[in-house]
Amino acid sequence: MLPPSSRLRDALALALLGVAFLVAHQVGLHSITLPNPLAPLWPPSGVLLGGFILLPRRTWRAATATVILAASISSTLAGVRLWLGLGYFSASLIELGVALWIIDRVAGLSVTFRRVRDTFALLAGATLGAAASAVVAAWLTSLTSQARFLASVGTWWTADVLGMLLLTPLIVSWARTPDRVTTPRRPVRALEGVVVLAIWIAAAYRIFRGDVVIGWLAPHPYMLAPIVVWAAFRLGIRGVTAAMTSLALVAVAVVLRAPASFPLGGETLAQRLFLVQVFLAAITVTGLFLASALAEARTATVEAREYAERLKAIGDNIPNGVLYQVVRELDGTRRYLHVSANVERVMGVRAEEVQRDISAMLGLYSADDRARIDAAAEASARDLSVFSVEAPITRPDGATRWIQVSSTPRRLEDGRVVWDGIQSDTTERRESEDRLRRANRALLTVSHCNQVLVRAQTETELLRDICRVIVEDGGYRLAWVGYAGDDDEQHVEPVGHWGYEAGYLEGLEIVWSDTPRGRGPTGTSIRTGQPVVCQDFFSDPTMEPWRADAIARGYRASLVVPLRDGGHVFGALTVYAPEAGAFDEEEIALLAELADDLAYGIMALRSRSEHARAETALAASEERFRQLAENIREVFWMIDARTGHTLYMSPGVERMYGVSAETLVRSPEVGLSLIHPEDRDRIVRAWDTVVAGGEYDHEYRLQRPDGTIHWVHARAFPVRDADGGIYRVVGVTDDITARKRVEDQLRQVQKLEAIGQLAGGVAHDFNNILAAIMMQVGMARALPGLPGDAAELLQDIQASAQRAANLTRQLLVFGRKQVMQERPVELNDLVADLARMLRRVVPEDLQLQLAMHPRALTVKADPGMLEQVIMNLTVNARDAMPGGGVLTIETFTRALSADDVRPFPGVEPGTFNGVRVRDTGSGILPEHRTHIFEPFFTTKEPGKGTGLGLPTVFGIVQQHHGVILMESEVGHGTSFEVLLPALVPGEVRIAAPTAEPLPLPPVMRTILVVEDDASVREMTRRVLERGGYRVHVAHSGREALDRWQGYTPPPDLLLTDLVMPEGVGGVELAAHLQARSPALHVIFTSGYDPDHGTHPVRLEPGVNFLQKPATPRQILDLVGLALGTA
Repeated sequence: MLPPSSRLRDALALALLGVAFLVAHQVGLHSITLPNPLAPLWPPSGVLLGGFILLPRRTWRAATATVILAASISSTLAGVRLWLGLGYFSASLIELGVALWIIDRVAGLSVTFRRVRDTFALLAGATLGAAASAVVAAWLTSLTSQARFLASVGTWWTADVLGMLLLTPLIVSWARTPDRVTTPRRPVRALEGVVVLAIWIAAAYRIFRGDVVIGWLAPHPYMLAPIVVWAAFRLGIRGVTAAMTSLALVAVAVVLRAPASFPLGGETLAQRLFLVQVFLAAITVTGLFLASALAEARTATVEAREYAERLKAIGDNIPNGVLYQVVRELDGTRRYLHVSANVERVMGVRAEEVQRDISAMLGLYSADDRARIDAAAEASARDLSVFSVEAPITRPDGATRWIQVSSTPRRLEDGRVVWDGIQSDTTERRESEDRLRRANRALLTVSHCNQVLVRAQTETELLRDICRVIVEDGGYRLAWVGYAGDDDEQHVEPVGHWGYEAGYLEGLEIVWSDTPRGRGPTGTSIRTGQPVVCQDFFSDPTMEPWRADAIARGYRASLVVPLRDGGHVFGALTVYAPEAGAFDEEEIALLAELADDLAYGIMALRSRSEHARAETALAASEERFRQLAENIREVFWMIDARTGHTLYMSPGVERMYGVSAETLVRSPEVGLSLIHPEDRDRIVRAWDTVVAGGEYDHEYRLQRPDGTIHWVHARAFPVRDADGGIYRVVGVTDDITARKRVEDQLRQVQKLEAIGQLAGGVAHDFNNILAAIMMQVGMARALPGLPGDAAELLQDIQASAQRAANLTRQLLVFGRKQVMQERPVELNDLVADLARMLRRVVPEDLQLQLAMHPRALTVKADPGMLEQVIMNLTVNARDAMPGGGVLTIETFTRALSADDVRPFPGVEPGTFNGVRVRDTGSGILPEHRTHIFEPFFTTKEPGKGTGLGLPTVFGIVQQHHGVILMESEVGHGTSFEVLLPALVPGEVRIAAPTAEPLPLPPVMRTILVVEDDASVREMTRRVLERGGYRVHVAHSGREALDRWQGYTPPPDLLLTDLVMPEGVGGVELAAHLQARSPALHVIFTSGYDPDHGTHPVRLEPGVNFLQKPATPRQILDLVGLALGTA
């Protein structure tokens, strides 16, 4: 934002430009002669260019608008059509732009035409700018008149060029402040210019009119050129521009009046105007270039003179230096060409004396130093190399000063060598450097000692290294540290040293008591607690006891500084220097500071050693705590009971909560938000209890950021201060998710076991009933002459009994009491064979896919049970996809670790082969997933599900010591995995081949049947007797044992139930009887699984075990096989 004064100044300048342009435009229009039209020069072009050069760039837009307005007014006043006037003015703007750009690029817009470059820039800009505008203007002229195009181009171009060459320098040179060098200001000179210019104008007028004739001589206008030269020399650029402008006005005025004769020649007005333009252009260009060159030369001359004066003033006033110039003549002699006037103040000799005789200067140096300076000068003259020599002088007044002679040589054309140089008084600098060197030495010593203080690990190392640094960095002869003893004599004991000692410390015998040997520097410093300086051992009486030994080892001065621990002095640092007067005040202060640092370091090391064991023990304790906190499963935490801020939380919290410990410490509300909403209020109330001093032992759920639910067990204990108030709460939180899962699974297993026991017991009893029915039906159907209706009824009874037996089979499977007929089963073959039947179960809108493992997967299992597992899972998957989908059955293998099988009691880790049944159905709701293996639980509509499908699968898998896993996502489907222990090839046992039935035995055999169920016992007896066997029966194991001796002949085979009353089961009975009769064969029978319970004998179906219910044919076949009669 411009200040008001600048805005006002800009407005006045724009107004002045507008008025000047309007006047110039009117003058230019009135000077045009028709019909050509012709103009000797065009003033508006010069006014326009000069005005824009003077105006700041920020006003150019406003200036353009101003001159457009002025041009419009002028055209209107002159009767020129407005559009034509603006057309001509557009050509002028093109001319202005080109000229300004060229001037700015060549000389800059700050031109004053006092440089040749400025005049050249104007000439180039005017010439090229006018050429650009002449083409446009000539085209417009050809449209509005009969003027020829090329003639119009020439007329416009010459008129505009002359306008800019004459008026632009006039305006700029008179508007801008003249410099004092090129523009004379004396009033006489100004008056001279006015008078001469007035006479010149009058003479020019008469000459152009041809009125002047001197005899036979008729003066020619070119004879006016000397006046231009005079103006350039006497009046500068302003005078030249004034003279040229006035001459142009006279010439134009005369030629426009059409005199009878014209001295420049020409018959027509056009010819005369052209000759006037050529004349004015030549005179103007000559005058401008001459004035610019003269102004530039005057400026250079004045600047050179002022520069020389400044250099002389600088040389004469340098406070501690003498500028000089020495020449070496061809004969080898040297003399001073110049010496600055201050040589008398610096070196005590006058400049005239030195210039007259060089020995007046060289005589101030010693002979050796003169020889050194002469040698350096000769070498410099030979090689033209810079030389610099520093040496002391003795002034005439006797003062000694150090002078630095520095010079640069150059060889003249005649072979002489000239040195330009300076002789500087460096006395103060050398003294300052010496003081600085000593201070830097002390500072360096202190700095290195501080590094030693930081690095030292022991007190002995510290004392030795401190003394070493003082000697090596400080340049001293010896440094040693002594401690003040507490003995009666108060000896000073040297405890560390460095430097040239040569046994000096062994014979010191220094004490710090107030005795002759205690009044030396070291004893005095310890006793008084102050630094003691001895600047010269030769003259200091306190050094008398040790002077001879000290001087013999090169010690001349010493400084002793006390070592303090608070207000107690416990020793001293003593430093010996090889020269007298070696210690100044600054050095004493720095070494005293060093002694304080050393004392602090000694006490710090002692304190460090005292605390080292405690720190080590603390670090070990912290490390043990860190290892404990980072590696145990539980999370430790500590909370400020008053503010609720978390003070500490062990890193294991991230594994438990799913967020970092830093987050929970910074934002405790995050931890509270992770507590399950159903548990949150309970835990908040419990926390209020512990803060009040109560107990805090709770289990609750965490809802982790990843959406999983974890169970945790948290215990907290209040910590009380000395007043009994609770100020902290410490606690431990354990992730019990796995335990909760195992507990849930254990409860599920126990529930299933209980229900299974019930179901198995019911099935066992029902099997006894079915056994009697099936044996009776079988015997009845074997009767001869049986009517057809009766045989058909018996067949229906047998079919119903078989369906009942199948039902009990499911109950036994669920109760894990079904007899398993295990053998090696290859899962790929099993699934492939079963797939044919499954395709009949799966509707057409379901896609059944099989994915078989490329390797054979063998398990030891009951193939019928496995088929039932796959069938049940397939039916469930089918029912979950009523609208169609994809059902996939896969076989796979997987290794389960101890952690993997921990939730499944009785399952050992190892390699497992499995079957996966996966559907794309509706999925299982989360709240149903914990109940799916419960008996009779179903989500199907009434009448469409028994609730025994998955419990049966669960029971079969448990019987095979396997694992069943389920994954489900609502809306995306469910996957069941059944994993059974893989059968290693070496474990495969080939089942004994089943023998074909043999004829009935030729010899009567005796069988003892022991069965607690009367109907089963009776029917078994009948079946065996009809088979040709002699049969004894007993209702319990106890009865069989009691009556064994009475059986005649003794039984050949024992057919006994496994589970019987009165405390004697089938296995115990067989053991007792085989002990009495080792040849006795045994067959066990039961409605339970042969693996039910614990038996000392291996029960194998088809070999020594008969599953109830059985048909008469099955009974007789197995008995015959056992006795070798089948």
